[in-house]
Amino acid sequence: MNQTASAPAEANAAAPANQRLVALDAYRGLIMLTLAAGGFGLLETARNLGYWPQSDGTFWGALWNQLAFHTHHPPWISHFRGLGVSYWDLIQPAFMFMVGVAVPFSYAKRRARGDSTGKLLGHALWRSLVLIALGVFLQTKNTGLEPSGRLLVNVLTQIGLGYFFLVLLYFAGTRWQLLALVAILVGYGWAMLRWPVPEPLPPEAQESIAQLPVKPQVAVHFAKGVNLPESIDQRLLGAPNPGGYATLNFVPSLGTMLLGLLAGTLVRSRYSQRRKLLLLLLGAGVCFALGLAAGYTVCPIIKRIWTPSFTLFSGGWVLLMLAGFFWLTEVLQWRRWTYPLVVVGANSLAMYMMGQLMWSWVAWQWQVYLGADVFAGTYGPLVRSLVVLGTLWMFCWYLYRHKLFFRV
Repeated sequence: MNQTASAPAEANAAAPANQRLVALDAYRGLIMLTLAAGGFGLLETARNLGYWPQSDGTFWGALWNQLAFHTHHPPWISHFRGLGVSYWDLIQPAFMFMVGVAVPFSYAKRRARGDSTGKLLGHALWRSLVLIALGVFLQTKNTGLEPSGRLLVNVLTQIGLGYFFLVLLYFAGTRWQLLALVAILVGYGWAMLRWPVPEPLPPEAQESIAQLPVKPQVAVHFAKGVNLPESIDQRLLGAPNPGGYATLNFVPSLGTMLLGLLAGTLVRSRYSQRRKLLLLLLGAGVCFALGLAAGYTVCPIIKRIWTPSFTLFSGGWVLLMLAGFFWLTEVLQWRRWTYPLVVVGANSLAMYMMGQLMWSWVAWQWQVYLGADVFAGTYGPLVRSLVVLGTLWMFCWYLYRHKLFFRV
């Protein structure tokens, strides 16, 4: 079979395979820095100052209260007042969205060097398995023999569970990608609405229902602890995640990766930069409209169980964020400021793994040399996060300078 003929039609009209998108590296760098910093210690510092969960009404109180809000996951509902959302609720969607954006660039490059379709699909399957394994390792570390250690909710596992299907859809073309996106969102939403819930509802389920802006007969299917994805974890793995996160989230989050795939195909196309920007903004607007319409009627916006409406609502935000980076780096050609972000974005897996495995160790090493109380005091959490982040960034900078990149 001719290799070119089996590639998606969009790739034939795309930019050169070796093109690298600065906007994507910078965007990825921002998300990885936020993760590695653990929210920069802002939530803990706000608590130390007495500004969380309630502000004292002053300017500084309100500011610290907002910083704390945006560096933690709200209890259940993820949508607040118009387009309001916690920045922390957008971290994982942005992570998964960028995986989709990178696929057209990555596989076009592999195609250009002569890889066959079979080899590319084999690589996608291998990457899926490795990501699942890494995610399981990170999920189960320090969990002992507790049933919650068996859950598959780490972001790497969630990406791995959907990645092979994402690449299959990349080769299928845009029409099938759009059809798959609709099928995933509608089908999964329908399944959640049809899932039987127990009676009477436990107290935590009743408390979560009170937060949802939909009719009670709809809200009950999205209550904490009794919804479809959490119930599946309970039955198959022995225990739901205490925070409400679920293994089955990989199905609707595949929709998030598909949005990224569509965006990546657009950005690789030969459209003008301004037209690409407008289409990204249009896509964000459509996602916001559909997500909010569903969120107020048949499917509330909940990140913890990744409802289809959350896929759309968060999709609007991550598209808007990509559009912002694209406007600055590709349309205006302002790129020099991105260097600290690109250093991390080019080695995002390395930064993620270091943040997960080395954070406490790095902080301890600083305490050994500077004193046990170096991170004490009201602003200790903020200082500790910045010092550890700076150390991990230096590791990434060393790798970047020596062209050492960790890939799966």
